[in-house]
Amino acid sequence: MASIGQNPEGFDEMIADQVKGTVPYIKAEDCRSSFIYIDTRDHNEFEVSHLKNAILVDYESKDLSALDTILKDTPLVLYCSIGYRSEIIGELLLKKGFTNVSNLYGGMFNWANNDFPIVNNNNETTTKIHGYSETWSKWINPKLEIIKEKRMSDFLNTFTGAMQGHWNWMIKEFTFQVDGAWYQNYFLWLTFISLVVFGLEVIRPWRKNQAVIRKDFWLDAFYMYFNFYIFSLFITGFYAVMWSIMQSFGFDDQSFALLSKDSLPPLVMLLVFFILNDFVQWFTHFLLHKFPLLWQFHQVHHSVKEMGFAAHLRYHWMENIFYKPLKTLVVMVLLGAEPSQAFIVHFISITIGHLNHANIDLNYGFLKYVFNNPRMHIWHHVKELPKDRQNGINFGISLSIWDYIFKTAYIPYDGRDIELGFENDEIFPKTFFGQLIYPLKK
Repeated sequence: MASIGQNPEGFDEMIADQVKGTVPYIKAEDCRSSFIYIDTRDHNEFEVSHLKNAILVDYESKDLSALDTILKDTPLVLYCSIGYRSEIIGELLLKKGFTNVSNLYGGMFNWANNDFPIVNNNNETTTKIHGYSETWSKWINPKLEIIKEKRMSDFLNTFTGAMQGHWNWMIKEFTFQVDGAWYQNYFLWLTFISLVVFGLEVIRPWRKNQAVIRKDFWLDAFYMYFNFYIFSLFITGFYAVMWSIMQSFGFDDQSFALLSKDSLPPLVMLLVFFILNDFVQWFTHFLLHKFPLLWQFHQVHHSVKEMGFAAHLRYHWMENIFYKPLKTLVVMVLLGAEPSQAFIVHFISITIGHLNHANIDLNYGFLKYVFNNPRMHIWHHVKELPKDRQNGINFGISLSIWDYIFKTAYIPYDGRDIELGFENDEIFPKTFFGQLIYPLKK
């Protein structure tokens, strides 16, 4: 096996996973100048750099005519980036009767990583190497000058890889095998918080004439897990591609950050993240009401006719398309990335959101001017808005302070029995799929 002392960690395992070994390996140190070297990459990769005197046999075309004059027992050493493409070309050559075919272990990457010479199109020694794609460039030693090229296949691999990773995370969540401590399990906490708040609804209901299993209870419960898990499975792939594009322009998670995540004590950083995150949600929520196009999607949330904790996460998946980029952008600008303990903020937000929608009478005393509460949020869902507040009221998510600062707060009385919904909500679809399709049709 070739020396991998200068290869990135995990290189050897990656080769074992990607290359089957159907064509015999040859180590870089065992190669001789008398061998004929066959480069099985594409023209762009070859032009950046290649092994000296190598013959190009393009993998995509698989045109072997350049080898027609070579004797079948001539020592041939095939290579590509890591050995996958060259192995396939090697199999074709073996079928054609070539008897002395070898696959260079670790391909061009291993060769260059370990300081064996490569040349450019002018036959001059170079340290430039084509990284094939963003995904595979990580296997090149940073001491080399990596030329990266975005390919459609690279974006597809990034998309599917992110979805696969999120799916694996979901399975671990559901089976309580999540990486890290048990208390970081979102599925566990979402379920636990939901059961506790539901228990409070049963024990101390605010609207006593409302059934325990209220209207649309099961629909909202489905929304809750769908939006938290199933939809996020798909959107994760899109965000991974977006991040890959940013990285290709040289940006990382600290490129726009005004603060370092380590510049403040952990608790202070979590508080900053909580306040920042909540303001972005408040502002986005305000926009969902202000602009008719966005309101068409937000109507799904306001189609609730009887309030309960699970209504918290009844919303159209398009809201995530709008919410998350804004939240991500603001976090990147301020902190670069979420704090490592951000899960605490998310669990607190879930709890407050559940309580805001629950059939429980809470107003938190003087803290009602800081934290959103059921008496305040019930008015956000009122069917008949005040004539001077037709774009909505009480947009707060976790904090109520934004509504008091920007004068969008409105609580004329406790609101226990007000009618919920919006104008003409009687024609709004009552099923999950109907609600998802309705705004798109409009």
